[in-house]
Amino acid sequence: MDNIAYFMLLLPTIFFIFISAICGEYTGGSKCFYGVKIDGLDLSKEDKFNIRNQYKKSIKIISIIFLLISALVVYILGDNFQIVMNLLFLGYAVLIVLCQFRAYGKTKKLRDKLIKEIDYEENTTPRRTIALDTCLLNERVKLKNKFRIIFLILIFISSISILYLAITYNEMPKLIPTDFAGDSTPIDFVVKNLKTVFGVEVAGFIMISLLGFIVMICIGNVESTTKDNLENSRKQVLKYINKIGNSFVLIGLCIELQTTIMPIILFNQYKFHAYVIIFAWLLIMATLINILYCYIMLSSLKVKQKFNYSNDENNWIFGYFYYNKEDPSFIVERKIGMGYTINLANQKTKALVATILLVFVINTTLNMA
Repeated sequence: MDNIAYFMLLLPTIFFIFISAICGEYTGGSKCFYGVKIDGLDLSKEDKFNIRNQYKKSIKIISIIFLLISALVVYILGDNFQIVMNLLFLGYAVLIVLCQFRAYGKTKKLRDKLIKEIDYEENTTPRRTIALDTCLLNERVKLKNKFRIIFLILIFISSISILYLAITYNEMPKLIPTDFAGDSTPIDFVVKNLKTVFGVEVAGFIMISLLGFIVMICIGNVESTTKDNLENSRKQVLKYINKIGNSFVLIGLCIELQTTIMPIILFNQYKFHAYVIIFAWLLIMATLINILYCYIMLSSLKVKQKFNYSNDENNWIFGYFYYNKEDPSFIVERKIGMGYTINLANQKTKALVATILLVFVINTTLNMA
């Protein structure tokens, strides 16, 4: 009965997704067809019908199959019903998105074909031209190279530690200490196996690699400076960039301490004071606050954007996903509905994805400990 009640609670959401998907041709506004701008182009009724018919047919088939499988799962599964149902629901949403992108791709191909056949001109947003500060650019490249070397060293240390554990694996005790009392006496142990020995070390290697990738993106973009008092503005930008890089290095060292140095000490049954770990986490939190402060100060030194690139409907995929390499903005206002979204073409989006992966690895590592 609980499974049926849970399924009934999902029905309104399923119905809303289905109706939204069926009305997908209106996504992007009246000048768009399945998210593709067709203003000024004469798409034939036959072409529109074929795309619309195939899209709606796919949505209906997927929805019917999803409901039938869900109904079977309600009566077949017991304790694991909610987990399986959530996975089915996720799969249903993914398949609908794939259908939308399929319709978008077909419409875009048709649009490109029509553009080639006729003399078509459309209004485009003018490009923003800025004068690059070459001195700032050169200094920034130097900083980027410096921090690249530092993180390559940290990655090398993590690699060496993994190799060291592989060599000494057979010599390790069967029980490895994982927790200590206030006097550093071991009070908790785990059985030695590949997961307990190499899990944290490999996670640390991934964390350091992702952190280095984030740093390269965060300090790799060229920041424009205010025209007033250019020399002082340039020095301020470089100062904050250097602080951001050093802060990330400090975070990397804290991660290295907890995922590389500490496991090796524990595996050799040396005493390790728990207060060191607490201090490392507090240091990471303080460093993150410093990074946020530096970015706030950097934002005050940027030249304000003169053009709103997000008004161009050609830069919106299916009306929801914004992709524009010309736009330096990371966050833009949504074209449909309220709120904001990110520019998928911006380099900072990669840093965001890497950050999410980093958080995931850290969370997984904590659960393994």
